[in-house]
Amino acid sequence: MSHLWRVCRAALLCSVCLLNWADDPGHHQVLILHSYHQGYSWTADIHAAMMQTLQSTEAGIDIRTEYLDWKHYPSQDMLVRYRDLFAVKYRAVHFNVVLTSDNAALEFALKHRDALFPGVPIVFCGVNGWHPDLYGKHDKLTGVAEKVEAAGTLSLALKAHPGTKRVLVVCDNTETGQEIRLDVDHSLSQLGQLPEIQYIGKEETQELVLRLAKEPPSTLILVALFGNDASGRYLDLWELPAILQRSGLQAPVWGLYEEALGHGIVGGHLQGGERQGSLAASQALRILNGEEASSIPVMAVPTVKWAFDDRELRRFHIAWSSLPPNSDIRFSLPSFYERNRAWVLGSLLVLVIGFTGAMGWSFVLRRTVKQRTETLSRELSARIHAEQDLGRTVDELQHSLALVKSLSGLVPICGHCKKIRTDHGYWQGVEQYMSEHSEAHFSHGVCPECLGIYYSGWKQP
Repeated sequence: MSHLWRVCRAALLCSVCLLNWADDPGHHQVLILHSYHQGYSWTADIHAAMMQTLQSTEAGIDIRTEYLDWKHYPSQDMLVRYRDLFAVKYRAVHFNVVLTSDNAALEFALKHRDALFPGVPIVFCGVNGWHPDLYGKHDKLTGVAEKVEAAGTLSLALKAHPGTKRVLVVCDNTETGQEIRLDVDHSLSQLGQLPEIQYIGKEETQELVLRLAKEPPSTLILVALFGNDASGRYLDLWELPAILQRSGLQAPVWGLYEEALGHGIVGGHLQGGERQGSLAASQALRILNGEEASSIPVMAVPTVKWAFDDRELRRFHIAWSSLPPNSDIRFSLPSFYERNRAWVLGSLLVLVIGFTGAMGWSFVLRRTVKQRTETLSRELSARIHAEQDLGRTVDELQHSLALVKSLSGLVPICGHCKKIRTDHGYWQGVEQYMSEHSEAHFSHGVCPECLGIYYSGWKQP
């Protein structure tokens, strides 16, 4: 008995702990409920954006994800089965907020709210045909409506293809397709004079492709939505444009959904699951941070952006300058550098090495030239000094020669005293005259004859 009591007490304690953990304000419980399956590109983009936004916060969030797979199993019986499954699966979990994508999930959550999520705020996205009374009056409800914007897309497309004579709008016969058609009609009503507009899309896929493949380039094709054909075949948002591209279609194809970009559409003012999911998750974070869901207004305007495929722009000769500002242009052809990166980097390396070698060689040449210039300058300076010395020597020689020449010719000399008359009429002794007019110097002595005459009585010791 005591052992059984201990087991029961432990089980009770664990239950209390689990309930306290679930209600822990620092650890939130969030359920993401998608209408469609995981492989649907629209749903995948919404879920990825929701996860990225919710996980960007520092608050602890435990995220559960469920898929109703409404496209493959569009029956109320399946929804009842999901209700019973969730009732068992989440009976011990108290969610702080429920995020839904597309109409089926929101309708399911609202219909079974009291049984599955009593009092839990609901944030939706991807809902077509939204208006406040779409599913009756509900509190703690907000989100992001899915609205397309065909007017801007068609207006730009007609400018890009001025020879357009007819516009074919592809829209299937599903409930979502008809809601989108109403949005397209409302958008096109804002435009003025338009060419012939025709709605198609109730055919089987192959029949539709064969019909469009015959259209001339003067026809403009606008793919709004083609998710289910007349035979019940299911297609993703990108599949019809991809099939048309492979069929050799000559007419330009524009679209309304970003998920089709890169699969054959030129582009447009595109709605995208990524923005829908990100905006809805941001509203959920506001609720987790304490805001009332009813105080957050529903975003009922198109959450679209301009996006284009550069390959299709080139194909139809549409210049980037003709596109709206801040357009998102994807799939651009690789640049010359991207195509020849190894060659460009190798060439740059060779150029750098060559430039470095040239600079080094230039430095050596400059240094050599400088040294030779200095040497030549010194030699020239020495030569100039030598020439100056030579000039002085020549001047001196010329002066001496002039003096020598001045002693040549007729020299007037006295026959008795032997004085010489100068050019100025003065008489000078021979010694003085010769000293002034030459470099000769005199020393005095007595010749033998004069010695006999003037010193006859003197005898040499």
